[in-house]
Amino acid sequence: MRVLLDMVIHGFNEKSPLIKERPELFVRTEAGALALHPTWKSVTTDWAAIAYQQYMVDLVRHDVREYGIDGDRVDAATYKGPGWDANVARPAYRSGSAAPELMTAMLQGMRELKPDAVLLSEVFGPLYYSVCNLAHDNQTEAPQFLLEKMEAGEMTAASYKAHIANVFDALPVGANRVFYTRNHDTSWFYHFNGYTPRFMSMEAVHAFFGIPEVFGGDPKHGPHPEADPTVYARYQKLFAARREYPELMRGQTLLRAVDADNPHIFTGLRRAHDRLTLVAISFSEKEEDVSIRLSAGAVRTGNDLQVFDVLSGETLSVNQAGQKSDAVRLRLKPFQVLISRL
Repeated sequence: MRVLLDMVIHGFNEKSPLIKERPELFVRTEAGALALHPTWKSVTTDWAAIAYQQYMVDLVRHDVREYGIDGDRVDAATYKGPGWDANVARPAYRSGSAAPELMTAMLQGMRELKPDAVLLSEVFGPLYYSVCNLAHDNQTEAPQFLLEKMEAGEMTAASYKAHIANVFDALPVGANRVFYTRNHDTSWFYHFNGYTPRFMSMEAVHAFFGIPEVFGGDPKHGPHPEADPTVYARYQKLFAARREYPELMRGQTLLRAVDADNPHIFTGLRRAHDRLTLVAISFSEKEEDVSIRLSAGAVRTGNDLQVFDVLSGETLSVNQAGQKSDAVRLRLKPFQVLISRL
């Protein structure tokens, strides 16, 4: 287990003594007043200031030495830029100015003390995952919105697979992507419809094709995942499968190496050393047949497949007689999650 501190650095409280002690750290308006964050009204720091960058490097290095932490999560890394150009149409806080330079310096500073330190940026995009070895998405309502689209028949598992594949194609070598279906802001900025079977199918995608982020619950906006024993048990089964199949944690992700003829089934491969593992996840409330075509280099070794049902714990033998070695034919129960080493 690694421990990260959540750095909620929207700015400083207006009563902070640092405002008078270190005025060079802060952004001021053209009138000379302290600039305030437009949402949180905190006193805005100047991410482009060399003095502020050094202040943050000193802070994270102090935390590594003092508390032995493994890194930091940087909250809302955008919306921090100074108003460097009054002619820019968007507000200054949306410029994100100097965020990459600041986070690069912070990560380097920590790694001088702890070489495997990590920096997780809440904001995802080329600007941010290029300077952080972990990134996730601050579009907090998006997963819930997508699930509602699926419920309405407007989107499918295939839609989500296409999105995930594009995300991985954009990541630079060595970067890792954190995924979630619910987080601390979901209910604040949108709403949460509960731990439905389709919600848990999306969590299975995140568990087996990324680094899953599971939200522990919001005291003001329930329910909590541990409030329902069946929900908690499903999470336990997903993470037990990750331990049983280490390639699902550390293997190469190959989403485009498999094509499924059923849009309600999410399919993908993970490869590690000589192990090639197929995952099939149903997003459907009905039984679904699917034919999965494997790309070159991803073929079955025999006529029968040994398939592990993650939720039931059963291992099934699925006959593939008469099928091509580059194809797999499966029938999935509603919201079933299957894993098979090829």
